[in-house]
Amino acid sequence: MTVTELAKRTGVDATTIRRLVERGHLPAKRPPPRGYWRIKESDFEEIMQKLEDYGLAERAKESAESTK
Repeated sequence: MTVTELAKRTGVDATTIRRLVERGHLPAKRPPPRGYWRIKESDFEEIMQKLEDYGLAERAKESAESTK
């Protein structure tokens, strides 16, 4: 999924997600040259845990539950 898709699923702003990815706090790959960040679906639970650690969990949990 893309940063934008993850932002929609978690309710966390895409800019915040992108910054966390660029700083190495969230797992993602960026295919060259200048490709979009890609996040594995299998990393979603790990990402949710990290968002909780960063104090962004409430928004992320509420949004994730509403998309089920």
